[in-house]
Amino acid sequence: MHVRYVACAALAGWLCTASALVVHAQERPSAALLATSVAGGFGPGAPEAFDRVLRSELGALDRVRVHGSVALELDDVQLALGCEGETQACLGAVAREIGVRFLLLPNLDRIGSEAVLSVALFDADADGAPRRVARRASGPDAEGALVSEVRGLLEELFGVTAAPTEEPPDPVEEPSVTAGLELPPPSTGGPDEARLATAGVVLFVGVAGLALGVGFGVSTLDRQAAYERAPTDTVDEAEEAGRRLRQANEDAITANVLFVAGGVATGAGLVWLIAEVVAAPSGEAPEVSVTPLASPTLAGVSVSGRWP
Repeated sequence: MHVRYVACAALAGWLCTASALVVHAQERPSAALLATSVAGGFGPGAPEAFDRVLRSELGALDRVRVHGSVALELDDVQLALGCEGETQACLGAVAREIGVRFLLLPNLDRIGSEAVLSVALFDADADGAPRRVARRASGPDAEGALVSEVRGLLEELFGVTAAPTEEPPDPVEEPSVTAGLELPPPSTGGPDEARLATAGVVLFVGVAGLALGVGFGVSTLDRQAAYERAPTDTVDEAEEAGRRLRQANEDAITANVLFVAGGVATGAGLVWLIAEVVAAPSGEAPEVSVTPLASPTLAGVSVSGRWP
């Protein structure tokens, strides 16, 4: 009983498959592959060889249902119908006589040193001339090269050639946030270390001069105070008081000189140092000028120019 169920199931599956194949075969349009015509320059078995290859590749292509198993000669059919040539009227009559929609008309020819295989496809339902596609080959094995081209020729003829692979689009560059903006070049300059060191030395000397001036000023005040307190009753006491007064005057002159020189050096060093720190980029000289000023009643510096 179990074996019967298996056999029935297998028979049902086979019938479904056969029905599907029949339906698929009926969906494909009918076509007739006519015998390959040869213009000359080929071996005696060349037409039959190309007939077999064409029929095999048509079956593998699975786009039409080839009518009959023997290729018909186009000249014989046209002779029977009383027409000639590959005109639309004559080929339409041939298609109706055979009972197919498509006619495939292969042809082998020699053009110079090249062997040419061409196949024309005539559609009886279309209002137009047959469409022909050809392949060329040269050399001692031209026929073998043409055989290998049959599949591609039929695919092109029926419009089933593989679509060319689309190349990926070029990456789109994201616009930069700085696009269209003119940015200033990076600063490659800055304060010169040698000039900075020199400005520091000048500033240090000026401060030291001011400090010495302060020291001599204090000494002047002390000597003047000692002179004022010194007794002058005797000649020796008077001479000692005069010596202290002369020392006080000398210290006062030294203090004034140190104050002037120290002030000038301090001001020059300070302004020079500031000018170097704020110097223009690319090593350009700062647009600031420093001029020391000194007179019996004035000591200082003059600064002029434009600060960055």
